Amino acid sequence: MDTLVPFCTDISPDSDIAKGIACRATKATAVLKHGLGKIFQDELCDNVRSPGRFFSLVMDETTKVSEIKQCAFTIIFYDVTKVKTRFLDMVSTEKGDGASLYDCLKSTSAKHKIPSRNMVGFSSDTTNVMVGEYNSMFSHLKAKLPDIQIQNILM
Repeated sequence: MDTLVPFCTDISPDSDIAKGIACRATKATAVLKHGLGKIFQDELCDNVRSPGRFFSLVMDETTKVSEIKQCAFTIIFYDVTKVKTRFLDMVSTEKGDGASLYDCLKSTSAKHKIPSRNMVGFSSDTTNVMVGEYNSMFSHLKAKLPDIQIQNILM
């Protein structure tokens, strides 16, 4: 935004509207986060909510040791002519064990009203809390959705 506003003024020197634009990083962030971001997120969720609109979810949690963990969710889905990958959400959770991460996934899905029956794939990194045999994110997910395809990614 620091370069876009001066560019608009430069290419439209006779425009009073272009001269009156006042938008820097703070305002642009607010517009994207609370305006356009919400619209894009709603459109994405509507897409994967529809019956028969299957998707895969990619989840990545922070590896930093702290009291609050961050989890990022990305959705991969087919939309009319191509496969699309879109950022869904970034949420916080206090615990980083498999059950807590699974609960984080469930609450994020519930928050966006995304049905788990449409989720056909899940992917994450290879940390033990995500892919371990016992009490991992994968083990909890497989217990709920036994037919889901699970793929771990080496990072």
